[in-house]
Amino acid sequence: ELEERSCAAGLDGSVLAVVGLDVNLETLGRVADAITFEGVGNAFLVDAEGRIIYFPAIDFSTLPRGDRVLTNLAAVDQLYPDTAGFAALADQLGAGRPGLARVRWRGGPRFVVHVPVHSDRPELRWTLGLAVPEQVISAPIARMRWRTELSILLAVLTERWKRGEFRR
Repeated sequence: ELEERSCAAGLDGSVLAVVGLDVNLETLGRVADAITFEGVGNAFLVDAEGRIIYFPAIDFSTLPRGDRVLTNLAAVDQLYPDTAGFAALADQLGAGRPGLARVRWRGGPRFVVHVPVHSDRPELRWTLGLAVPEQVISAPIARMRWRTELSILLAVLTERWKRGEFRR
């Protein structure tokens, strides 16, 4: 649901029309909301200047209006208590490379994976990020570590049992 307009120029090079592109934010939101990791996480979009295009976890209608509207990703640290790391994330996004970062969102640690979204036509210089609760990533790793440790312990005990080390 993109609406693109072209630019037309006269023979003398004067501008006769303006290029425009309308992006339906609802459509963009539906696409971003479908991006999750194992059914959880919040996708968000940021432009090349670090301004938030789409971030469903923030209710912008509750923010102050006028010059004080905080739409820059770096300012998210000040929006909610126990939130940190978004200023550093904004700096990282500015490099224009895929990456991984850790932030704290309203008390919960999150991993943020991000990739640049670039296009020449229409011209886009955005970054797509996905913030996933840290436990969603770390819990399977912890379970695997626990299972591995238990397997090693059982293997050692079984071998010692076979050698008769537990008999009187």
